[in-house]
Amino acid sequence: MQKEDPRPDLQEDSDLWVIILSVADFEEEELYERLKEFRLAGCRLAMNYERRNLAFNFGTETDEPARATIKQIAKEHKDHIKSLFKRVYKGVAKAEGKK
Repeated sequence: MQKEDPRPDLQEDSDLWVIILSVADFEEEELYERLKEFRLAGCRLAMNYERRNLAFNFGTETDEPARATIKQIAKEHKDHIKSLFKRVYKGVAKAEGKK
């Protein structure tokens, strides 16, 4: 089931968050909940076509304590997040005609 972006006010990367949250919810509820918390804290996503990856990108909406918490939790789920981001990057890049 497709999830909604819990921060639609952050429109720049909203489509990426919908994809990430939808896939995470399908695969692992705990990871979905953590990623949703990241987004609620203002965490952004960025596609980097030169490096061929998708990564967290902290905007001004994410304060320093939230950044530290997100980084710590992300370390705990490192392998799953890396795998999820890699798959989403490939799908989005392909849909956009990028490598």
